Amino acid sequence: MNSAQLLKSGAQQLQLSINESQIQALLHYVELLQKWNKTYNLTAIEATDEIIRKHILDSLSLVPYLNGSRVFDVGSGAGLPGIPLAIVCKDKQFLLLDASVKKTRFIQQAIIEVRLNNVQVVQQRVERYAPQHEFDTVVSRAFASSEKLFASTDHLLTQGQFILMLGKQTHLQELPDCYVLVGVYAVQIPGLQASRHIAVVEKQMGHG
Repeated sequence: MNSAQLLKSGAQQLQLSINESQIQALLHYVELLQKWNKTYNLTAIEATDEIIRKHILDSLSLVPYLNGSRVFDVGSGAGLPGIPLAIVCKDKQFLLLDASVKKTRFIQQAIIEVRLNNVQVVQQRVERYAPQHEFDTVVSRAFASSEKLFASTDHLLTQGQFILMLGKQTHLQELPDCYVLVGVYAVQIPGLQASRHIAVVEKQMGHG
């Protein structure tokens, strides 16, 4: 199975419909990640098939949980999960934030080369970032503890949802008063035996 077939098969298993141009865009991003990784040390995962399974398909597992049109990826690192999500969800606008100059430089180059017009990148600590517009959904792949995440990102939305990729973890710490756990969902990533969970938390209006 070649890389394109692996992506297509994985997307089908995740019950996602992706077209040929999206597959090519995702593969282009994988190539860029491998190329820049030699200098920038963006990821410990280097093999193409592993990147597709552990980074791309893992990121795309969030698609069914995204709400609204404006999505904020906090601590995006090498653009994960934001760039794969932006390639597949053309109807949404994404802002990818990371404090690292190297990582945001890579993300900017990926935005240009993959020709993504629904993505912006900001190099900033999230606590200091003052958004021009609020967001509908905040996603976090490996940012921090949930307690730190909510404290750092509370100013990004008045109401909306947070999607946390928990890995093996099956529960969250106690939530602040204005946050309600919608659910923790087990996700099977195609080709991976490892346990994955996604938590969806809602922030309610009138708090924070």
